[in-house]
Amino acid sequence: MTRDGVKVPYLGALVKRAAPTANDYFLLKQGKTYTQKVKLSQLYDMSVTGDYMIRYRATNVNLLSNDVNNKNLAASKVDSVQSDVLTLFINGQLPRGTTASRQSPLSPLSPSLAGSLSYSNCTATQSSIIGTAFSAARGMASQGASYFAAGNADLRYKTWFGNYDASRYALGKAHFTSIQDAFVNQPVNVNCTCNPASGDPNSIYAYVYPSQPYNIYVGD
Repeated sequence: MTRDGVKVPYLGALVKRAAPTANDYFLLKQGKTYTQKVKLSQLYDMSVTGDYMIRYRATNVNLLSNDVNNKNLAASKVDSVQSDVLTLFINGQLPRGTTASRQSPLSPLSPSLAGSLSYSNCTATQSSIIGTAFSAARGMASQGASYFAAGNADLRYKTWFGNYDASRYALGKAHFTSIQDAFVNQPVNVNCTCNPASGDPNSIYAYVYPSQPYNIYVGD
């Protein structure tokens, strides 16, 4: 989605899901139509007046089920579908040119001490499991950052990133540095309450909101 040529930030949940099962697929028969309503104003700030361009695009390596009648379609490994562009003028509550006014659907939690781990709505057992996972992840993040800081580019690097490329190496190093910073210098909060609006709790590992850094919501 763009407004007057500028991308409109997504404010909804960014979800990490489990691998899909047969029940997660919808069989769209030839010549048939399937309709689903989505309230975009709950996911994007559409309160500003302007010319909007909207396109639906789904990208996923599991976009099509392997268990379909058309084996040729399944074998094609289609990983994305997109619609034509819808263009419309919206006379919003705010005048054209106003900077983004909305935040995520949920208010950010109050910051705590740097490098800390806190819990919301978690049982003692859940907190213990999360604490163990957090410590392990922090160790892995530190190892990854140290590996890049040392300038290594051996078989370990090639296995995950391919042959050495200076710009790709710099990007990887920047990401691992940021990951380590999140564990060491930022307040992390894990919330054990899964919002039903984000999808089926049974298929969700975790989700975050773009405007709530270091707040992680976990599913079942």
